[in-house]
Order: sequence, then C-alpha cells, then structure tokens
Amino acid sequence: PSPPPAPPPPPPRSPPPSPPTSPPPLPPPSPPPLQPPATPPSSPLPFPPPSPPPLPPPSPLPIPPPFPPPSPPPSPPPTPPSTPPPSPPSSPPPSPPSLPPPLSPPPSPPPSPPPLPPPSPPSSPPLAPPPLPPPLS
Repeated sequence: PSPPPAPPPPPPRSPPPSPPTSPPPLPPPSPPPLQPPATPPSSPLPFPPPSPPPLPPPSPLPIPPPFPPPSPPPSPPPTPPSTPPPSPPSSPPPSPPSLPPPLSPPPSPPPSPPPLPPPSPPSSPPLAPPPLPPPLS
C-alpha cells in the first residue's frame, strides 16, 4: 500500500507547462521574418546596375593609349627653355663681393694677440742657455 501514494507527486509538476502557454514568445518571431525579405530585394538591385557600367569603361581605356605616346615627343622641346635657368647663377656672383668686406675688419683683431706671445718666449730661452755652458767647459 505504501508504493501507491508515490504517484500523486507528478500532478504538482503540471503547473510549469502553464507558462509556455503565454503568447508573448510568439509575437517576437514575427518581426524578424519581415527584415530578411526587405534585404533580399535591395541587394539584387545594386548588383545589376554596377555590372553594366564596368563593361563600357574597358573599351574607352584602349583608345586613350594611342594618344599618350604622342604626348612624350612634345616634352623634349621644353628642355631647351630649361637652358635659360643657368642665367640666374650669374646673379649669385655679385653676392660674394659683399662677403670680402666683412673679412677686412677681422684682420685688425689678429694683430693684438701677437704682442702677447712674444713676451713669453723671451723669458724661457734665457733660462735654458745658462745650464748648457757648464757641461761644455
């Protein structure tokens, strides 16, 4: 008789199923489906337009190449004009003259230092000569 009472416990578990019955979970799924459909239509449109334009560009490209070659020949002529630039260098020479003037003032200072060195050498030589004579004698 004791085992029979065990079955009663299952009934309490029945309450959990009640929550699933709530409709809220269903509404959310509905919005997602709407988004996907919108994306597909938009994607196909952009792809088709770009495809046609790329085709025409290639054709024009081959045509321009012939034109570029002729352009190089004209470039050589400009080189002769470049010779005039050398003339500007001639102007720099005038500037050097201005430099020499500043050099003239410096000479004056140098003369002043020379007087100082002379006094020192004379004092040293007199000392050296005295010791030398004794050894000779």
